[in-house]
Amino acid sequence: MDIRYMKYFLQICKAGSIHRVAKESYISQQGLSRIIAAMESELGFSLLHRSRSGVTPTLQGEVFYKYARRIVSEYEAMHEELGLIMEPVHEQVSVVYAYGVLSQLTMQIPNAFRIDHPEIDLLIGEYPYFSAERMVQDEKFDLGFAYLPIDRERFDFTPVFKAPWPLLVHKDNPLSKKSTVTCAEVAQQNLVLMSESFKGHFTFLNRCRQLGITLNVIATINDLSESYKWVQDNEAVAFSTFQACSQINDPDICTLVLDDEVCVANIGIICRRREPLSPAAQTFYDYTVDYVDDLPPEKREIRWPRT
Repeated sequence: MDIRYMKYFLQICKAGSIHRVAKESYISQQGLSRIIAAMESELGFSLLHRSRSGVTPTLQGEVFYKYARRIVSEYEAMHEELGLIMEPVHEQVSVVYAYGVLSQLTMQIPNAFRIDHPEIDLLIGEYPYFSAERMVQDEKFDLGFAYLPIDRERFDFTPVFKAPWPLLVHKDNPLSKKSTVTCAEVAQQNLVLMSESFKGHFTFLNRCRQLGITLNVIATINDLSESYKWVQDNEAVAFSTFQACSQINDPDICTLVLDDEVCVANIGIICRRREPLSPAAQTFYDYTVDYVDDLPPEKREIRWPRT
């Protein structure tokens, strides 16, 4: 288990909040929740009780906290003692992911890369859609994973994965009996639409105009949790991301797939145009492309179990 994961857990127990620790550690709350979920999966039991007021350790979590505190303390003491010993200089590559791109499938690539290339330090960041692109453009990251459309004047784009758009509906909505839904069927519902900060916003609106469809948009939101509340109350349907859907554990919420050839999340690698990659970044780029090429076609489309 990564010593950093233990440190995050100790911080969460002290703060009583995943959100606060994520903010103080400059990582996304979703990313930190995934770390805790990975720890719980590895250990085989829940570590935290979650409630509206915050989080507290479970009984097993209290035991884990006791030993994790010792392990972290010993690790830091060892690290300090070894501080004067020079280690081999590693190459480094930094990769930024647009929100929602990191998933069980896409995370396999950096995990496998770290195993196969221990001589290269891989740094990963997560940012909102357009911010991730700016991070690459401003040379704060070597390359990134982003959604189409992107500015082809500034970036080269290499397709990697695609994912259908998920639509959240309440179990009492007649659409819940279906597995796929069309734009025309969405237009017959009260719709909560993600704001312009989401890549699919204009894609969906333009597609509906092209099809001559008038939408009944009752709210435009910036936070996916807001759309979840509308659906939970059966007042509307709402689009989400495949990553967010994978974390839903509500028997009243069903996830459908938008069946449209245009409204698909196309995910790929972005690099600064006309600018060569560093040797380490090129190694990661080639590794990713080869990894995906070795996958069967059906594995290149990110799916989730229908709820």
